[in-house]
Amino acid sequence: MQSTLRVEGSTGMLRLSGRLEWDSVSQFNRAAAAALGNPGIREVVIDFSEVEFVDSVAMGGLLSYRERCEKAGKTLRLSNYSAPVRRALVTANLHKLFRLD
Repeated sequence: MQSTLRVEGSTGMLRLSGRLEWDSVSQFNRAAAAALGNPGIREVVIDFSEVEFVDSVAMGGLLSYRERCEKAGKTLRLSNYSAPVRRALVTANLHKLFRLD
């Protein structure tokens, strides 16, 4: 998994690519921590446009990150996901917890 963080005003755009699975969750956490640590960022948008796969461990990492965003007073949004990634999120009922664009 690869990631890049771009800041646009008060929005941190975290773009992910590749497979988001158990062995890349720590890499995701490091990239996501940069958005949390930036006091100018009010909203974090995770761009899944280049993500091929998300496993259950990674979904747990997303849930944990959602909680950390809430504690930091930031909103979190998931966007640009493929049909298979959306299916995985819906199957795990995460569509009820995340704003999916």
